Amino acid sequence: MYALISCTKLKQEYSCSAREMYVKSALFSKAVKYIEQQGYNDWFILSAKYGLLSKDEVIEPYDVTLNNMKAPEKKSGLGKSRIRY
Repeated sequence: MYALISCTKLKQEYSCSAREMYVKSALFSKAVKYIEQQGYNDWFILSAKYGLLSKDEVIEPYDVTLNNMKAPEKKSGLGKSRIRY
């Protein structure tokens, strides 16, 4: 099983792993804790800027949210998968 978590508005102010980028958010941290307790095989983050991210991928801070995007922007921006195997 795999899980998907949305990015959050609260972010670190430096380059770091995607997992670390969003830990300022209590909701994100609770979601990670829940997913890890449930024994998922892996989990990913849906980022407004980067699309689908591996939790270990190093990213830069950004100020983009899914809430402000129109449908065409979501479709074009989120279609870029950055997951590396």
